[in-house]
Amino acid sequence: MITFAFMNVLISYLLVHRMNEGFLPLLLFFVAMFLKFIVNDNGLHNLHKQGYDQKGRWLLAAAVFLGWGISVLTVLPEVVPVLLQAFLAGGVLLNSYQVLEKATTGPLP
Repeated sequence: MITFAFMNVLISYLLVHRMNEGFLPLLLFFVAMFLKFIVNDNGLHNLHKQGYDQKGRWLLAAAVFLGWGISVLTVLPEVVPVLLQAFLAGGVLLNSYQVLEKATTGPLP
């Protein structure tokens, strides 16, 4: 669950940086991450049940605010959001692959 919290920090940090790029890139990023949140919420609820409902959701919600706070309070070189975006994209792809693999009867090619 800590890895998902870290991903939430990254998402909210990068969402603030996307605000400067125009409406369409911000909207696309928002929709993609919204769908990721829905899939993760469902998966974590099914995996951890009561523990996720009591503490996990709050941890993930707090991580979003932490990422926003870091983004607002710090000024980092322009290369940092680009590297974080690449890291986030890889994490989302790996997570999506795992979800698809679990939904099928066997490993994906």
